Amino acid sequence: MKKIMTVVLTLLCTLLCACGGSKVDESLIGNYIPVTGEMMGIALVGEDMEGFAIELAKGGKGTMNVEGETGNIKWTNDDSTVTVTVDGVDMIAARGQDCLVFDDMLGMGMKMTFAKEGTDAANPELYLPETDKYMLGSWQSVDVTDILGNPLEPSEMEPDAFAMTARGDHTADITVEGKTITDLKWSNMGEHGSIDSEDINVSWEIVDDGISVDYVKDGEYYTFFCPKDSDTEGSGAAKSGDDTDEVDEAADADESEEAAAEDESEGSLGIGDKTEDASGTKGSKSTSQKLGDMLGDASEDAGKWVLFNVNQNGHVYMEDELAQKGIESWIEMDADGTGRINLVGDLMDMEWGDGHITVPDNGQGGTDEYKYTISNEYLVIVDEGMVLTFIKK
Repeated sequence: MKKIMTVVLTLLCTLLCACGGSKVDESLIGNYIPVTGEMMGIALVGEDMEGFAIELAKGGKGTMNVEGETGNIKWTNDDSTVTVTVDGVDMIAARGQDCLVFDDMLGMGMKMTFAKEGTDAANPELYLPETDKYMLGSWQSVDVTDILGNPLEPSEMEPDAFAMTARGDHTADITVEGKTITDLKWSNMGEHGSIDSEDINVSWEIVDDGISVDYVKDGEYYTFFCPKDSDTEGSGAAKSGDDTDEVDEAADADESEEAAAEDESEGSLGIGDKTEDASGTKGSKSTSQKLGDMLGDASEDAGKWVLFNVNQNGHVYMEDELAQKGIESWIEMDADGTGRINLVGDLMDMEWGDGHITVPDNGQGGTDEYKYTISNEYLVIVDEGMVLTFIKK
């Protein structure tokens, strides 16, 4: 997303210079900052909008700033619109309550909303998608299972070991097993979201009554359930009363007998089979061992993956529609853990493995990293608030 914005910003910079206007409503005077945008059907928020600013000054004059480059503008208004003129090009914005909405910035097909600094309109939470608004506030886990949905003992992971506070500026604080990390960046793509950090691997899905959070630590997968109302007890919460305890014990006994019967039945996956180490000691397979048994050698993931669709805030853009918009991307994974990634025409070398793709040189003097998951013939990346699905060719 930053790559797309960099191209746009560069083009805008070439258009900033002095220009000429008429009627001016001085109540509009002030500094305006971008709060939301849209380009090629993709929502732009947070860091994607940094680097823009418009100042409407007295006498119909003003300035526009794009990535540190400042140029002079002139502006006029009527009762419903504001016209900003840059290098002879008119940009017409609809007037809102302390905000300006440009449907087409400089004829580039980019919609942007600017809000006057210091007003309620500048609150970024007002412009969040509904799924992002759903995430705001504090979350506390009440249940935890392994990746297969099996409940975990408190000795393996406490059910209340996960907590998160998400804010409208897309930063979050997370506590897991007593360790807190603050000011992490989070993003949503429809009903799926993640923390964008190399320090912690956390993603989630919005469900009917809360969020289901996946946490990966040292190759082990844990799934926490956090109810929307953190005071609500989860399905694993302890019940009080002797009668209830007796019922629970009977149910546990029945479940144990059923589980034993399933393990012995023909065609069982054997996920709960016991393993024996070199010392002859038997124990349950770890989650990573189970995953290894189920998924096989990671080298099977090698091959070429082509962008199949993009899910943005619940709207899915399919392959042919992406091609019409000039969004054609692919990932080529070599069996030795190296490869190439083509993002909207930029071909870069990469390394891959353990659910991560690393681009050592992103062409802007930095390193990019993407988390991915593979299921059947699909590779999925959640990044910058989008879910990108690639299909193996």
